[in-house]
Amino acid sequence: MIVVFENSKFQYEIGNVIMLFFHNVKIKYVNSVNDIEQNCDEKIIEIFFSDNDKQCTAKYKFGGDCFEKVIDTKLLPDLSEKKIIAYTLFKLLETVTEITPPWGVVMGIRPVKFYKILSQKFGEEKTHLILENQYLVKKEKIKTLEIIDEIQKPVIEKNSDNTCSIYISIAFCPSRCNYC
Repeated sequence: MIVVFENSKFQYEIGNVIMLFFHNVKIKYVNSVNDIEQNCDEKIIEIFFSDNDKQCTAKYKFGGDCFEKVIDTKLLPDLSEKKIIAYTLFKLLETVTEITPPWGVVMGIRPVKFYKILSQKFGEEKTHLILENQYLVKKEKIKTLEIIDEIQKPVIEKNSDNTCSIYISIAFCPSRCNYC
């Protein structure tokens, strides 16, 4: 698979989203479509982020198929450029593959920790809306986060400075952070 994107600093996030839909695919990053060989038979994803136009565009090309997703960034005012790119790419690949990963674009942070951070900042109701609408997490997974958060509260409240945590790889997460 070839990904065309000018900004190489988001390769990690782009790769993680792609891995949600295409497991074990090798990804080659290029800065321009001109860097792609003629008659290339690989899947091609192009990503364009324009702060001036307030939109992010992702295109998928393979064989005769071509899909495009354009996201108005004004609809996601609280998300960083990195998260908007992940959101746009997720929506594109969801259309292409007809697969909807239930954890959306929550990557690089433990989901329960992320839920806890958001709910402390915004309250439970707004947290649910943020996770569903901006991070594309399915309602049943949000409910799971809520239940796990409630179960963990008494244990976490007992933590001291000498507490140690053990992390086991999270099966749905395409990234492998240090704690996993």
